[in-house]
Amino acid sequence: MAPSCCWYYGTGFTVSDSSSDGPEIRFVREPNSKDDAICVFCDGKFFEDIRASDLDSIRALFNEKEKELSLAVAKVEELTRQLEELRRGRSTRDPPPASALELDKLRRELMYRNKLNEQQNQRLHQQREALTARQEEMSAIDKRISELQERLHRETSAESTTGESN
Repeated sequence: MAPSCCWYYGTGFTVSDSSSDGPEIRFVREPNSKDDAICVFCDGKFFEDIRASDLDSIRALFNEKEKELSLAVAKVEELTRQLEELRRGRSTRDPPPASALELDKLRRELMYRNKLNEQQNQRLHQQREALTARQEEMSAIDKRISELQERLHRETSAESTTGESN
């Protein structure tokens, strides 16, 4: 009976089943971080779930910020319309009304939020690229693990066959 998957992020951790006569099963390599650990029991599928949930949360945050931005744009457009109406109805010597000052303040805030949104999009793009690279690396490692397991199985089978024939 194979032991259940044990995620441990320390060094030198060994998983073994005392009721089994088979060899000890070890983690494939020492992980550098939580996202870097690979367990032979679950083939790294755990991290695919985490990455999908991370992407979902990033998408949700992006959608939320997009809604905030659209609300701010609508408010700016409304205040711009009101400002144009006020400009048509007053002389150039009058001091600017409070709504014009608020409009100017909102425009500055909108530019600031646009800049922040652009920076977040750049970070998100970089994170997606890094995630893709990690997924490709995980696939290559999984493939190598499979090849090594297959090779080990062939060698074990060959040894048992030659041991039985002697």
